[in-house]
Amino acid sequence: MAIGTGHGTTITFGTSGFTANLKNITGVGFTREKIDTTHMGTTTAKTNIAADLYELPDVTADISFDPAVAIPSTGTDETITINFKASGKTWAATGRIASASISVPMGELMSCSLTLHMTGAFTAVN
Repeated sequence: MAIGTGHGTTITFGTSGFTANLKNITGVGFTREKIDTTHMGTTTAKTNIAADLYELPDVTADISFDPAVAIPSTGTDETITINFKASGKTWAATGRIASASISVPMGELMSCSLTLHMTGAFTAVN
């Protein structure tokens, strides 16, 4: 098991070719709801089963903003790839950039927070 920092992690978008200096990424994962199976004869504790489908959360990617590089706003799904340099592993999923919020503070690095709507779960490529 390779445990390390996020240093060197990159994000790329397959169709548009967009890539950026990644500062932070959160929300990669899924949520599977439970279905209550408790009935009048249940004793001790409520019971449940897992829902058939899971939900993909929005992913937030904080990047360094470069005004010379256009952020794709096509709304088209593409393959989003995260390369974890520390472990040499790569994950990929389908999704699209849903929103971009640019911050241009005085005397600090320009940045952008991307919200990604995921249409497929991240899976290990290698």
